[in-house]
Amino acid sequence: MREGLYALDQIAGALSPEWCEHSLIAEMEKEMIANPGYWQPYYRGEPDRQRVLRHFSYSDRIRYGAMRRRATIRTPPPNNPGG
Repeated sequence: MREGLYALDQIAGALSPEWCEHSLIAEMEKEMIANPGYWQPYYRGEPDRQRVLRHFSYSDRIRYGAMRRRATIRTPPPNNPGG
């Protein structure tokens, strides 16, 4: 499910550049950094490696951050060029 949501998030960013500031990936990163107890014991290495593991690891620790109250899924406004 994470992969599908991240893919939709990337599409939203491509359609609306201002979306990137509050994208799902950005919001999940904030949530994971604010709550390192969910992932830090499982992800070793340099900060850049930990960042990649937080989002794309097979152990999928991000699901614990996703269940927190602050992590909500937003949808971009509809793009209706026809008015």
